[in-house]
Amino acid sequence: MNLYVYADRIELQKINAAPLWNTIYGRCMGNVLHSFSVNTGTIKHETSHSIILQKIGNYPVPIFNEGFRQYTDYLFNEEAYLSDLKITKANLILLNTEFLNVNKFNNHMQNYSISGVFVKYLIDKIGYSEFKAAYSQGKVEEYLNEKYKMSTEQLLAEFKNSL
Repeated sequence: MNLYVYADRIELQKINAAPLWNTIYGRCMGNVLHSFSVNTGTIKHETSHSIILQKIGNYPVPIFNEGFRQYTDYLFNEEAYLSDLKITKANLILLNTEFLNVNKFNNHMQNYSISGVFVKYLIDKIGYSEFKAAYSQGKVEEYLNEKYKMSTEQLLAEFKNSL
Protein backbone atom coordinates (compact mmCIF):
# COMPACT_ATOMS: atom_id res chain seq x y z
CA MET A 1 0.00 0.00 0.00
CA ASN A 2 1.01 3.58 -0.56
CA LEU A 3 0.13 6.30 1.93
CA TYR A 4 -0.09 9.97 1.01
CA VAL A 5 -0.31 12.48 3.85
CA TYR A 6 -1.55 16.01 3.21
CA ALA A 7 -0.88 19.23 5.10
CA ASP A 8 -4.54 19.70 6.00
CA ARG A 9 -8.03 18.35 5.37
CA ILE A 10 -8.83 20.95 2.68
CA GLU A 11 -5.79 19.86 0.63
CA LEU A 12 -6.83 16.21 0.99
CA GLN A 13 -10.34 17.00 -0.20
CA LYS A 14 -9.08 19.00 -3.18
CA ILE A 15 -6.74 16.19 -4.26
CA ASN A 16 -9.56 13.64 -3.96
CA ALA A 17 -12.15 15.94 -5.59
CA ALA A 18 -14.32 15.73 -2.48
CA PRO A 19 -16.71 18.63 -1.94
CA LEU A 20 -15.55 20.95 0.82
CA TRP A 21 -18.93 20.78 2.59
CA ASN A 22 -18.19 17.12 3.21
CA THR A 23 -15.76 16.23 5.99
CA ILE A 24 -13.08 13.82 4.82
CA TYR A 25 -10.20 12.70 7.04
CA GLY A 26 -8.94 9.92 4.80
CA ARG A 27 -9.72 8.10 1.59
CA CYS A 28 -8.93 4.65 0.27
CA MET A 29 -8.52 4.15 -3.46
CA GLY A 30 -7.56 0.54 -3.96
CA ASN A 31 -4.19 0.12 -2.31
CA VAL A 32 -3.54 3.87 -2.16
CA LEU A 33 -4.43 5.56 1.11
CA HIS A 34 -4.83 9.30 1.59
CA SER A 35 -4.83 10.99 4.99
CA PHE A 36 -4.68 14.58 6.15
CA SER A 37 -2.42 13.63 9.07
CA VAL A 38 -0.36 10.78 10.39
CA ASN A 39 -3.18 9.55 12.59
CA THR A 40 -3.09 5.82 13.31
CA GLY A 41 -6.88 5.69 13.68
CA THR A 42 -7.46 7.17 10.22
CA ILE A 43 -4.72 5.05 8.63
CA LYS A 44 -6.12 1.87 10.25
CA HIS A 45 -9.61 2.82 9.07
CA GLU A 46 -8.49 3.36 5.47
CA THR A 47 -6.29 0.24 5.52
CA SER A 48 -9.34 -1.80 6.56
CA HIS A 49 -11.27 -0.34 3.63
CA SER A 50 -8.42 -1.32 1.32
CA ILE A 51 -8.38 -4.92 2.58
CA ILE A 52 -12.17 -5.27 2.34
CA LEU A 53 -12.11 -3.74 -1.16
CA GLN A 54 -9.39 -6.08 -2.40
CA LYS A 55 -10.64 -9.27 -0.69
CA ILE A 56 -14.43 -8.89 -0.76
CA GLY A 57 -15.38 -5.91 -2.91
CA ASN A 58 -16.76 -2.40 -2.68
CA TYR A 59 -20.24 -1.29 -1.78
CA PRO A 60 -21.18 2.26 -2.80
CA VAL A 61 -23.81 2.84 -0.09
CA PRO A 62 -22.01 4.20 2.99
CA ILE A 63 -24.22 2.47 5.56
CA PHE A 64 -22.88 -0.86 4.28
CA ASN A 65 -19.40 0.25 3.21
CA GLU A 66 -18.57 2.13 6.40
CA GLY A 67 -20.64 -0.21 8.54
CA PHE A 68 -18.78 -3.31 7.37
CA ARG A 69 -15.47 -1.51 7.91
CA GLN A 70 -16.56 -0.51 11.41
CA TYR A 71 -17.77 -4.07 12.10
CA THR A 72 -14.21 -5.34 11.56
CA ASP A 73 -13.18 -3.42 14.68
CA TYR A 74 -15.68 -5.43 16.72
CA LEU A 75 -13.98 -8.68 15.74
CA PHE A 76 -10.87 -7.59 17.63
CA ASN A 77 -12.23 -5.29 20.33
CA GLU A 78 -15.53 -5.73 22.14
CA GLU A 79 -15.12 -2.28 23.70
CA ALA A 80 -15.32 -0.77 20.20
CA TYR A 81 -18.77 -2.30 19.77
CA LEU A 82 -19.96 -1.21 23.21
CA SER A 83 -18.76 2.33 22.54
CA ASP A 84 -20.47 2.41 19.13
CA LEU A 85 -23.66 0.97 20.62
CA LYS A 86 -23.74 3.78 23.18
CA ILE A 87 -23.19 6.39 20.44
CA THR A 88 -25.89 4.75 18.31
CA LYS A 89 -28.48 4.81 21.08
CA ALA A 90 -27.72 8.47 21.80
CA ASN A 91 -28.05 9.45 18.13
CA LEU A 92 -31.00 7.44 16.83
CA ILE A 93 -32.55 10.64 15.53
CA LEU A 94 -29.90 10.58 12.77
CA LEU A 95 -31.14 7.20 11.57
CA ASN A 96 -33.68 8.15 8.92
CA THR A 97 -34.03 7.90 5.15
CA GLU A 98 -31.33 10.58 4.69
CA PHE A 99 -28.94 8.10 6.29
CA LEU A 100 -28.98 6.18 3.00
CA ASN A 101 -28.03 9.30 1.03
CA VAL A 102 -24.39 9.09 -0.09
CA ASN A 103 -24.05 12.89 -0.06
CA LYS A 104 -25.24 13.33 3.52
CA PHE A 105 -23.57 10.40 5.28
CA ASN A 106 -20.29 12.09 6.24
CA ASN A 107 -22.01 15.10 7.80
CA HIS A 108 -22.11 13.28 11.16
CA MET A 109 -19.20 11.32 12.64
CA GLN A 110 -21.78 9.32 14.60
CA ASN A 111 -22.91 7.74 11.32
CA TYR A 112 -19.85 5.48 11.37
CA SER A 113 -20.82 4.08 14.76
CA ILE A 114 -24.47 3.73 13.77
CA SER A 115 -23.51 1.95 10.54
CA GLY A 116 -21.22 -0.46 12.37
CA VAL A 117 -23.86 -1.40 14.93
CA PHE A 118 -26.45 -1.73 12.14
CA VAL A 119 -24.21 -4.00 10.04
CA LYS A 120 -23.49 -6.15 13.12
CA TYR A 121 -27.25 -6.40 13.66
CA LEU A 122 -27.69 -7.39 10.02
CA ILE A 123 -24.87 -9.96 10.13
CA ASP A 124 -26.33 -11.44 13.32
CA LYS A 125 -29.69 -11.66 11.52
CA ILE A 126 -28.64 -13.17 8.18
CA GLY A 127 -25.18 -14.61 8.93
CA TYR A 128 -21.71 -13.47 7.99
CA SER A 129 -21.39 -15.69 4.90
CA GLU A 130 -24.65 -14.46 3.40
CA PHE A 131 -23.84 -10.83 4.20
CA LYS A 132 -20.36 -11.17 2.67
CA ALA A 133 -21.78 -12.80 -0.47
CA ALA A 134 -24.43 -10.09 -0.92
CA TYR A 135 -21.89 -7.36 -0.16
CA SER A 136 -19.36 -8.71 -2.67
CA GLN A 137 -22.03 -8.65 -5.38
CA GLY A 138 -23.22 -5.16 -4.40
CA LYS A 139 -26.69 -6.56 -3.66
CA VAL A 140 -27.32 -6.31 0.08
CA GLU A 141 -30.50 -4.34 -0.45
CA GLU A 142 -31.77 -6.76 -3.11
CA TYR A 143 -30.91 -9.73 -0.88
CA LEU A 144 -32.94 -8.28 1.99
CA ASN A 145 -35.85 -7.58 -0.30
CA GLU A 146 -35.83 -11.06 -1.87
CA LYS A 147 -35.13 -13.19 1.20
CA TYR A 148 -36.89 -11.18 3.92
CA LYS A 149 -39.35 -9.13 1.84
CA MET A 150 -37.95 -6.05 3.59
CA SER A 151 -36.68 -2.79 2.23
CA THR A 152 -33.62 -1.23 3.82
CA GLU A 153 -35.92 1.37 5.38
CA GLN A 154 -38.03 -1.38 6.98
CA LEU A 155 -34.93 -3.10 8.30
CA LEU A 156 -33.67 0.20 9.74
CA ALA A 157 -37.00 0.60 11.57
CA GLU A 158 -36.72 -2.98 12.91
CA PHE A 159 -33.15 -2.23 14.00
CA LYS A 160 -34.19 0.93 15.83
CA ASN A 161 -36.93 -0.96 17.63
CA SER A 162 -34.43 -3.66 18.71
CA LEU A 163 -32.37 -1.09 20.58
